[in-house]
Amino acid sequence: MKKTVEVLFTRTDEREFSALLTAAFPMVSFIDDDVWPTPEPPLVPSIEQCTTPFCFIWNRAIDSTPRSATPCVHGGFYGSATASIQFLRCRSTDYILQAGRMAASTDDGDVNDVSMLAFIKTVWKLAKKFAKTQIDHVRPEGGAVLTPRAPGFLVGPDAAAWCLADKHRYFKCWAGTWFLRPCDEQIVTKPPRTLR
Repeated sequence: MKKTVEVLFTRTDEREFSALLTAAFPMVSFIDDDVWPTPEPPLVPSIEQCTTPFCFIWNRAIDSTPRSATPCVHGGFYGSATASIQFLRCRSTDYILQAGRMAASTDDGDVNDVSMLAFIKTVWKLAKKFAKTQIDHVRPEGGAVLTPRAPGFLVGPDAAAWCLADKHRYFKCWAGTWFLRPCDEQIVTKPPRTLR
């Protein structure tokens, strides 16, 4: 089974989403990057505290042992963890928040497959409940809606507030070809914040 979705989260959204995950799964850890300074994974308290764009959401209740870290040619160790979901963080400029990605997969022969499937399902359910803002694919010149209610995106509440605070701010999809904005008829209750 493979599952992927584009995410539009600010650092505030990352922190709040991480708190939801740790509340639902007390054994969840966040691994900062897939290249580690030592064979042990560098753990951080939340996605927001990662120093790199890449994060593993690791459920140690399913599998508490990271995969063997392989030495890298350039130094450090290349590592990953079973029972984890990949989270690639968004990139931002003053007026653009480019989508990141959340992806998960399971191996058919994995003995922890049932537990991992339940973990993935719950994480996706929490993400959809947290990030329920609908967005339109728009033309940046004039704002004409090209694709209403563009599917396949999870937009955090802080990201939506940030975008709506200035008509010149946009989201971009992972590939960077679509410009997106929250649907006009939605009301965002959070005050706008800066991305920094």
